[in-house]
Formats: sequence, C-alpha cells, structure tokens
Amino acid sequence: MSKVTISLAYARNAWTAPILDGEVEVEGVDLVTSVVPPNDLFYRQLRHQEFHASEFSIGQLISMNANGLRGWKGIPAFPSRGYFHTRIYINRHSGIESLADLKGKRIGLPEYQQTAALWTRGVLEHDYGIKPTDMHWVMGRPLSRSHGVHAGFTPPEGLSFEHLSEGENIAAWLVEGKIDAIVAYSGGLQRSGLALGQEPPKRTAARSEIDPAWYDLDEHPATRALHPDHASAGYAYFQKHGVFHMNHLLVLQEEITEKYPWVARNLYDAFVEARAIGIQRMERALEPSRALGAVDIDKFRAGTEAMQYGYNANENLLETITQYHHEQGLSAAKVEPRSMFAETVSAL
Repeated sequence: MSKVTISLAYARNAWTAPILDGEVEVEGVDLVTSVVPPNDLFYRQLRHQEFHASEFSIGQLISMNANGLRGWKGIPAFPSRGYFHTRIYINRHSGIESLADLKGKRIGLPEYQQTAALWTRGVLEHDYGIKPTDMHWVMGRPLSRSHGVHAGFTPPEGLSFEHLSEGENIAAWLVEGKIDAIVAYSGGLQRSGLALGQEPPKRTAARSEIDPAWYDLDEHPATRALHPDHASAGYAYFQKHGVFHMNHLLVLQEEITEKYPWVARNLYDAFVEARAIGIQRMERALEPSRALGAVDIDKFRAGTEAMQYGYNANENLLETITQYHHEQGLSAAKVEPRSMFAETVSAL
C-alpha cells in the first residue's frame, strides 16, 4: 500500500526536531517537512494553504471557527507555550513598574487577536481587574500583512484601537515613546525559552516577510523588560494557577481529515513520540547543571507534566482561551473548543 504524501511546516524546537529531521516517522505517511518561522507560516497558511499540516495560532483558529471560516482542523499537540504577560517590554519613561500600571496606557502588539495577546489580556482582567477597554491598543501589522484579515478579525466595539500604517514599525514606536508598552514582540524572546528551545530569529534587517524590521528591546537604552526575571515571574504564576499557557498547535487541512481520517491520529502519535524524545534529551542536557545545583530537576519535571498533549489533558486551558476570546469581544458566542479539532483526535 502506497503512503500518503503530507507536507508539514513547523518551527524547529526540542519537541519538533525529531519529526522535522526524520528521526520520528508518521505511519502511513510520506512526510515532506519545512522549517518556517511562525509569523510567516501563519500568513502563508491563512492566505494560500501552502502546507497540508503545520504549526498554527490557537487564537486564529478560534477566530476562524467563530466567523464560520473552514479549512483547518486542530490536532491536540502543543509544542509552543509560554507566560506572555511576563514578556512585556516597556519604554523606560512610561512610568510602568508593574502589570497594574498598564491601565490607561498605550499598548502595542503585532496582532490584537493573536494567542499571546489573548492570554495577556486575560491575565490582566482576571488577576488585576484591568479590562481591554482600559487601555489604548496599537496593532503593529498593517492590513496588508495582518493574519487577522484572513481570519475575519474586526476590532471589538468600544475598544480604543488603531492600526499602524505601511512602513511604520511597532518597536520603533516603543523606542520613540509613542506607545508605553509592547506585548508579544519577538525581539528578545529568544532569551526566554519560548517554544522549548525554539531556534532564535536571525539578526538581519529583513528576517521575516511579515515583520521585516527587528529591534533588540533587551539591549536598546530606551526600553526594558517589565519582568527582567521572567522565569521567576512565570513560575510564580504556575504555582498560583497550575497551568502553562499554550499558544500554537498542530493543524491539518480539513480536506485531508475527511479524505484520510487516520492521518490526524498518526500525526498526533508521531508528535507524542517526538515530545518524549525531546524531554529525554533536555533532561540529559541538564545533568551537568543539576550536578552543580544550578537546576532544580523537580521543577523541570513538573513543567513537562504541565505540557502534556491531548485534548482531555488541555481541556481546561482550551475552555479558558475560548472564553477569553468571547469576553474580549472577538467572538459573538463562545466557541466550543472540541469542535475545532479533528474528530479522530478530539477525544484523546
């Protein structure tokens, strides 16, 4: 029996490398892999559906389902997670010293509806009592390069909101003091451990088709991280809430799920196997630091337990993020999260 050819695009990290490098095979599938940065990948998938399967934004998937746009089904593998409210950058003259100080400020971000922004606004509202309408939002990607245009995004009613124009740069606005803070900006995130060792962006003037200009906001004299010790801030949140926010997942073209229902399950099984290999290698790499007392291996293991795959293990988080999407005015009714996933993997 011949194999089904499936193209897969993903960012390389500790948990996806075994698949992207061909170490883990997908049963019954001839897998053609590409490594693509998430920002460009989502745009290409939303606009052209270039790959059969890929990394994808959970926020965009919720938006598409809320707006009746079909084309993709989720597979509950989540190799990319983070605490995005701990990775906010501020202008040094903004007067911001804590998350509570964001109220009334001008906040920049690449896309208003992106998952990292959903989680950040959810934390601000539920932990600090700051609603999205308490701030002014500046969306950095102009309409010509926006992911949201292809997922049915329109700014929620009553929101103080503006788009940047072509040729303007959201990080430059932070440096110049035109905004007070920036959420979900990739400049500096390579130091954060985002996406479990994701390869950092190249330091070039045009590293991305979607986000062509890049500032190192950790190093620029006009800006700084609101939480310089983001790891401690993230662990404090984990101790309080016991969850680790996911922002991307694996998706498969809906046409493939209908023609070959078994492909989604076999892809899922391969991602589970690759995750196990990645965890084993990460733990081995930590052994020298553990011997020196520099790493708490129990914290590492607790973290991996909080990053399980499968719908059932992540149902609480998926219910939360779809609720945030609705609360923040991005969907008229709450999307039922299980409906976003391929039927063959929605009960795992």
